[in-house]
Amino acid sequence: MRRILGTLMAGLMVATVSRSLAQPVAAPPATLLVNGAFTEGLASWRVESATADAVQVDNADSMSPPNGLRIAHADDTLSSSAVQAVTLAPNSTYTLSHALKTDGIPAGKGARVMVREAVGGQLLLSGLPQATEGRWQSLAVSFQTRNAAAVEVVLALNKTQGKAWFDDVAITAVGAPAPAAGVAGATATTLENVAKGKSYTFSIPPNYSYCADPDDKTQLTDGVLTSGYFWTQKTTVGWSSTLVGIDLDLSQVLPIRGLSYSTAAGVADVGWPESISVLVSDDGKAYYFAGDLVALAEGGRPAADGGYRTFTFRTQALQTKGRYVRLAICPSGGNYLFCDEIEVYRGDDAWLAKQPTTRPIPGDQFNFAFRWCKRMNSDLGAMKDRLAAATVPDAAKAELGAQLEEVGKALDGFTFTGDPKSFRAILPFDDAHRRLFALHGRILAAEGFAPLTVWHKYRYAQMALLERPSAKDVPSLDLRMMRNEHRAEVLNLTNAAPEPMRATVQITGLPSGDNPPYVSVYQVEYVDTRENKVVADALVELKAENGVFTTTVPAGMTRQIWFSFFPGKDVAPGKHQGTVVVRQGDAVTSVPFTLNLVAGVFPDRTDLTCGLWDYADGPAYGMTLQNREMAIRDMKAHYVTLALGSGKVKALPAADGVDADGNLTKPLDFTGFDEWLKLWPDAPYYQIYYCVLPNSTFAGKKRGTEPFNRAMKQWAEAWDKHAREVGLTQGRLQFAFLDEPGNQEAYETSRQWTEAFKAGSKEIAVFIDPQLYGDFMNYVPQALESGDILCPLLAQYTTGSDELRQMFQGFRAKGKQLWFYMAHGPNRLFDPSYFRLHFWYCYRYGATGAGFWAYGDTGGVPSNWNEYVAEKGTSYSLPYLAPDSVTPSKHWEAFREGIEDNQYLRLLAARGDTGKQLAAQLAEDATVRTETITRKDPRLPWCDNTPCAFADDARLKALDMLEKTEPAK
Repeated sequence: MRRILGTLMAGLMVATVSRSLAQPVAAPPATLLVNGAFTEGLASWRVESATADAVQVDNADSMSPPNGLRIAHADDTLSSSAVQAVTLAPNSTYTLSHALKTDGIPAGKGARVMVREAVGGQLLLSGLPQATEGRWQSLAVSFQTRNAAAVEVVLALNKTQGKAWFDDVAITAVGAPAPAAGVAGATATTLENVAKGKSYTFSIPPNYSYCADPDDKTQLTDGVLTSGYFWTQKTTVGWSSTLVGIDLDLSQVLPIRGLSYSTAAGVADVGWPESISVLVSDDGKAYYFAGDLVALAEGGRPAADGGYRTFTFRTQALQTKGRYVRLAICPSGGNYLFCDEIEVYRGDDAWLAKQPTTRPIPGDQFNFAFRWCKRMNSDLGAMKDRLAAATVPDAAKAELGAQLEEVGKALDGFTFTGDPKSFRAILPFDDAHRRLFALHGRILAAEGFAPLTVWHKYRYAQMALLERPSAKDVPSLDLRMMRNEHRAEVLNLTNAAPEPMRATVQITGLPSGDNPPYVSVYQVEYVDTRENKVVADALVELKAENGVFTTTVPAGMTRQIWFSFFPGKDVAPGKHQGTVVVRQGDAVTSVPFTLNLVAGVFPDRTDLTCGLWDYADGPAYGMTLQNREMAIRDMKAHYVTLALGSGKVKALPAADGVDADGNLTKPLDFTGFDEWLKLWPDAPYYQIYYCVLPNSTFAGKKRGTEPFNRAMKQWAEAWDKHAREVGLTQGRLQFAFLDEPGNQEAYETSRQWTEAFKAGSKEIAVFIDPQLYGDFMNYVPQALESGDILCPLLAQYTTGSDELRQMFQGFRAKGKQLWFYMAHGPNRLFDPSYFRLHFWYCYRYGATGAGFWAYGDTGGVPSNWNEYVAEKGTSYSLPYLAPDSVTPSKHWEAFREGIEDNQYLRLLAARGDTGKQLAAQLAEDATVRTETITRKDPRLPWCDNTPCAFADDARLKALDMLEKTEPAK
């Protein structure tokens, strides 16, 4: 480690202090200065500056979070300072310690900390300038008071252009050690770090902008630790990602005793790593799991709520060997990872003869194997916790504990033997995994549950892997709905036996006979995700054979059965009494089922426009030529009314089809567009995305020029003509030029493209999805004037200012359409209310359209059935897509029910003023109740008390009124 231990300067003792891997740093003594870390802003400090805002508290860059002090000057004629009065003992020696960082200031110039007498201004300490620009440096300087006890501490930037930061300012009596920055774990001085100076590679390049720099490729093994607020310093390497791999090359096969990983966390959504898997390899091809550094770390993992601190995860317990060391770091709490140093400690040479005891992991299966092992370890830990909490006799608990230990041995290491490309992450994975869950069956049996328990839980409530039935009594089901709409109910089958069981389900007593054709039956699958968060989300359809639907319930698990109802207009209205009969062996459970069909009929088409950026014209993302037709049918069945395309459908002018003045000289080729229409011939609306950037040209013409405007106008006229020819008039065809404009340049680009196009088009609507940041009101309204459809993020609308909402409502009053979209992920981890309640907000605020990113975006993998192979990217797709199949999910059904809910409110509003008032009140009540849980953040983790229940409550109230009234004349 390169450390500056001491320097003698101008007769003053100076020491730079930084974090050390060698030993903990003692707690600092009490300082005689107040608020020297600026945790209370500028309290106790007096600002002296002729320039407003030159002296500011900075919460983005500090030595010790959350705050530091920044002084910034635009030229070298300015002087500014922050001053604090302190009373000290006369004729005594003190130490002034502080942290300093500069930007744009030559070393040794301008920025310094001084001590002067309060009366007369006599300098006691002329200050110590920073020696190195761009990095935090901790300094300690001694000084003596004279007869006067009242002094002032001055943090100054004098006649210098640039920026200076100050933090951790303290005065202590001589003899007490100066405060130091950061704490690291202890390590023996005899450890030999064989990684110092060695090369390494990343699975994902560092992408956290505040600390990223070209030296990231060497900083993790250079022996230099970070000083200052960890993730804003260039000596730190950082990512925003869910899994990062770091491969170190030790140059030769060496015995390995252990290693360390130096990091920081505790604030700003930065959590300690959930796991740091260590893998070793002799050849860089076959890797062997050596242990989890978080689990092995000396002193354990820091508390999640312990506040900001630095920490070194270290172990000396590996006893392995290898030339290549791979760390797989997985975050917890947020998606951020930071590190400033990795050390690998040499072990005993005798370990070079050790042979691996686990299966090798091929280098190209790293992500897959990591997530597989993490799943197994997580489930093993959950089962241990479940057993500890079980209400069973001690003898039974001891026996089950012994069995759990045996199963744990079988789960150790990477045991997968199939092809990752065809793998689906449906739990349980293999025989050892099934044996683990079978133990839960034994626990349930010991707690008094029958081999099969049939019970009920709200359909959109989260289903845990180790669900314990909430009741042993037979439930009853009741579903009230219109004909020609989709609604659902569920039953849960819990297996408390030690082996898997087959059960059959039959629906009797409803119109159209047993297992009526308007009821589709699905089994819910537990599927793991890239984030290793299991969701009971996938709906796999069961087909009736011999009059029954057959499902398998794994031992110790709960199989949820999802009943999807879509009664046609020909089904008689009324209250129908039926039964769901569940058989398992000789055991029969009959569940009463009431299907109450009101007299009204749901419309074939909903009024709300909805799109999912499907790009089926490509196809793109997880959509393929094999599953595209299935996907389009699926979207239609879920009320998606807006087809979105790009690429070949744009009908751009040929390279030689526009002259120098911007005149089109050749006809446009609409072949790609017309072929796209054939894919989805009956879509109510079509939208084309043009992917414009601020530097984009049209036919080589720069925006804002006469040739550009002329070419765009003539191109728009040609598009208008073709739109009329194919029947797409009055806004059925939409263009989106620039995606998510978010700054003044982007908005100006959007305005110029839109205005130029609108000069030639009367039939085509222009769609804009604005991002609203900073002082957007200074330029956004003018840019949005040219658009026809304005679609902000719902979360920005609901959490934004009143001025923001008034702007959009003002545009509505002018005849523009307001839509809302959302684009957060991974949305499969969100509560289904993320989708369902979106459409209640649409009604509440008058939005006529909605969208979600994106139907086919599987997060960069061929199928979201297997996100284990993902390198990066976030999954947004609502259904489960495979290259040759489309499978629905609960989230996808919540989406559809939300659109139907929205239509309920529209139907209600058509019942006169009373209906309109009730619809508005129901929408407000449902969304306000939702916000008591979400706090206006729709990214609510999937939970038991899901706000979807609020939507159901309000839906039934709307249905009551619809049943009692007739549409207004």
